[in-house]
Amino acid sequence: MENSRSKVHFFPVDVTVEIEKGKTILDAAYKGDLFINALCGGDGTCGKCKVILGSGMIESMPTTHVSVSEAQKGYVLACSTKVMGNVEVIIPEESKLDKSQILVSEFPQFSGSLAAATAQVEHFPRDPLVKKVYLELSQPTLDDSMADYERLCREIMVKTHIPLEKLTTNLDVLKRLPHMVRNSDWKVTVTLGYRGSSVEIMEMQGGNVSEGNYGVAVDVGTTTVVAHLMNLSRGETIDIEATYNSQIKYGDDYIQRIMYAAENNAMELMQEVLVEDINHLISTLVKRNHLSIHDIHAVVCAGNTVMTHFLLGLDPTNIRKEPYLPTASFVPPLRAHEVGIKMNNNGLLYTLRVLALMWAAIFLPAPWQSDWTRQRSCRCLLILARMVRSCWAIKTGWCAVPHRPALLLKAVASPVAPVRLRALLKRCRLPKILMLRTRL
Repeated sequence: MENSRSKVHFFPVDVTVEIEKGKTILDAAYKGDLFINALCGGDGTCGKCKVILGSGMIESMPTTHVSVSEAQKGYVLACSTKVMGNVEVIIPEESKLDKSQILVSEFPQFSGSLAAATAQVEHFPRDPLVKKVYLELSQPTLDDSMADYERLCREIMVKTHIPLEKLTTNLDVLKRLPHMVRNSDWKVTVTLGYRGSSVEIMEMQGGNVSEGNYGVAVDVGTTTVVAHLMNLSRGETIDIEATYNSQIKYGDDYIQRIMYAAENNAMELMQEVLVEDINHLISTLVKRNHLSIHDIHAVVCAGNTVMTHFLLGLDPTNIRKEPYLPTASFVPPLRAHEVGIKMNNNGLLYTLRVLALMWAAIFLPAPWQSDWTRQRSCRCLLILARMVRSCWAIKTGWCAVPHRPALLLKAVASPVAPVRLRALLKRCRLPKILMLRTRL
């Protein structure tokens, strides 16, 4: 059995991986969590995964992607070279994916976001999807013998004007409620989360801790994943962190990844590697800012339809087959732990609805424009929304925009034909609006 396994030692990273004989060098790199450029997902068609064989026994398929001079220097394709014994492999610079190359620009805080610019036109109040509210409850008496939960809901209704019939909660809150309110002298902080038409009392803490309300907005890109740590009480971006999307080793674009997942029964794997990236980003941000995972009550993920499907563990296969239908274009808020994201146990995961199957579009004034231009852009956006029958219902909440700050926007979009959308854009004459379009 010992002879059925081989060791692959990668340089210059100095990582050794043990795999079965007959597996490829690219398989060994995957197992060692090493990034080698394999845009085709290991099909041998792109020729980007060139590595240099230092020593050892291999079986390599002939290929036109390696020239004679390169072959003489020991170059082989990692995806089509089988390991038949212990080998040493050098990953050249041109085949590496260096995480240090990801640039995260300095962005303005909430005051410079689209929500603030729009507020100058329509005066939208800041109203995040998850908020903490400090309450001082009246103590029960013989004349006021309302049950603890109803007493709590009454005070929330008075403080926030949320209708009583929209309030709901979970069993954990109900179990802790009697002891919590009495041990805290009836002064508590509740965490409220919007879940569609209802508002959930997600958590309850003693005393006034309303300032400690944090969330993470994540841009789930095909190539990179960028996370913004937000203070929801103040509406500020605290920190930003980025990493490569680990799915990139299974294909450069999402069509290749769909094919890889379908052909290798790897739907769960695609979800796991993406969730691991998000968990790594959240963990890094939390540690760097001296917070706890328990402090994160909400995460919003924005991505194209395929990336959203992979994140939620939904099968995206039909997206690339006529009539090109997703499993869902809109998914209601979920418990983040249901997909494996590590944060507060009752924390919510929000994903954004796309405008249409072929378009995942977010409109944003370019950062270099003047205040007048930005205001005009936002006004055009509002006009556009009305013209497509309120295709965007904009209210301050959550949103994440690739390569821009995480914006506290809640955007609800209805499908609209791309041709119609282009015509509307031309009619509005939007001044240098940054439109992020995803073709599926």
